[in-house]
Amino acid sequence: MLIGLVLIGFLISLYFTLVYLDISVPVIDSVANFCRFDTRQCQKVIETESSHLFGVANFVLGLFYYTVLFLYLILPSSIAWIFFILVVMACWVVVILSLYLAFELRYVLKIPCRLCFTIHGMNVAIAVLILFV
Repeated sequence: MLIGLVLIGFLISLYFTLVYLDISVPVIDSVANFCRFDTRQCQKVIETESSHLFGVANFVLGLFYYTVLFLYLILPSSIAWIFFILVVMACWVVVILSLYLAFELRYVLKIPCRLCFTIHGMNVAIAVLILFV
């Protein structure tokens, strides 16, 4: 289940990357239907000031984060334990950031981005589940 959440997180980050780069892929229409947005609304979300951390777009950081998590999860347990504390700390930093971004989206920007809220919820689930790996 955890590896599935990580893969979905990667795909959502990839989706936002494709929207940002204005690359059209048939799956984008399906995702936009889930969001009940057109891609212009997604573009609006990724162009906000809070969609960047230290000058790097959150979706780019997401691609990196989910790739690192995936690599961690496929490591043999004899090696993975070395990185456990770092991974857990990273996951909970991401949860704190997700809570901030969800608040920002809902109450400041007033943008009902379902995909954003989905990924924020998934980040919480990943942080909890990673404790039991």
